[in-house]
Amino acid sequence: MSNGFANVLISLVTEGPPDVYTTEAVTTVNTFPGSFTVGATTCLAQDARSLKDHAAAGKLSLGMGVSGGIEPRTGQVTELEIDLDDASSVSVTDTATVNCSAAWAGTATVTAVVGNTVTVEFSPALTNEAYCTVTLDCSAEVCVRMIEGDMNRDSDCNTTDASSVKLRFGQTVTDLNCEWDFNRDGDINTTDGSAVKLRFGNTAPVCP
Repeated sequence: MSNGFANVLISLVTEGPPDVYTTEAVTTVNTFPGSFTVGATTCLAQDARSLKDHAAAGKLSLGMGVSGGIEPRTGQVTELEIDLDDASSVSVTDTATVNCSAAWAGTATVTAVVGNTVTVEFSPALTNEAYCTVTLDCSAEVCVRMIEGDMNRDSDCNTTDASSVKLRFGQTVTDLNCEWDFNRDGDINTTDGSAVKLRFGNTAPVCP
């Protein structure tokens, strides 16, 4: 780069130690006069989805948001897709930082990066009545909660949830209604309603 360009760039950042200039999202290093390396260091989570297999219906995603979305389906939280504003600094095999309730201890690892969408897998799966905040190396943060049977995702499993399953008996299972296929067998029927009733009283701590 020319020194003229370098001078413009430096005027936009705060001077730190010699030859290193930083902003919240950019690190600029003076490798030799007039030459700079610029790279993003932070990113923002924009949305997240929990992925689960539903027999013949295939792998279906349930929207979670980024601030305490609830996974109500049986099988616990195993896999998250996270949409970032910029995934260029995220790599496969990165291990995320996790801050979770005492009901769970494990790891969350990046297993795929496609465009700006990152897939994170929990090992072991996030257990029932637990929460977990996942922070990627680029500082993007998502918190999820696992409450089996909380079909309407209001933080408690109760009669309202069982009734909501009954209203959907016979529906074709898709991404739009997959939470009501509680046992993930590809059908919404009385088996799901009965299984939800066995979870009455389930809840989970809120995300910190």
